[in-house]
Amino acid sequence: MRRANRNLLYRDVNFLTSIRPFRNYLNLNSLGKVSKYISDEFVSCGFECEEQKWEAEGNEYKNIIASWQKKKKRRLIVGAHYDVAGDQPGADDNASAVAGLLETARMISENQPELDYGIDFVAYCLEEAPFFTTKEMGSYIHAKSLLDGLVDVVGMICYEMIGYFSDEPGSQTFPVPELAAVYPD
Repeated sequence: MRRANRNLLYRDVNFLTSIRPFRNYLNLNSLGKVSKYISDEFVSCGFECEEQKWEAEGNEYKNIIASWQKKKKRRLIVGAHYDVAGDQPGADDNASAVAGLLETARMISENQPELDYGIDFVAYCLEEAPFFTTKEMGSYIHAKSLLDGLVDVVGMICYEMIGYFSDEPGSQTFPVPELAAVYPD
């Protein structure tokens, strides 16, 4: 299996962070450009791609879902959100994760691993404020559809800020203090 392609990761992050106006929930055209880019990348890998649409605050938003081995009943969900909070380019949060999601899809497509489950690659929208922790979040919409459809989900991997890294001593923080004792500094 090949390693992740650094040039493709860079290209994806560069594209996502160059979009103006910024890709927050107010800028529907920007979100549309991003969702089209993601969909086009999934399709170029040979995946079936679908849009999961819903309405929030009078506007239409969508998750982009690409399925590998869709006929398999058991599913692994791999996801990342493509919107940003406020007016910022969002390289860390969350262009790096979207780039990782796309590169993972490329690698699965190229390597065709034999698994006893299929994989759904999902690019979520509306994961940031003011929708965070609401039933209008893209991940909530998607999870509810899986539950309602009685989908056998084997697990979920959520890519979040995967491009943020520092190896400076003391630079890593943890949301739960007890984790600091488990992971090296």
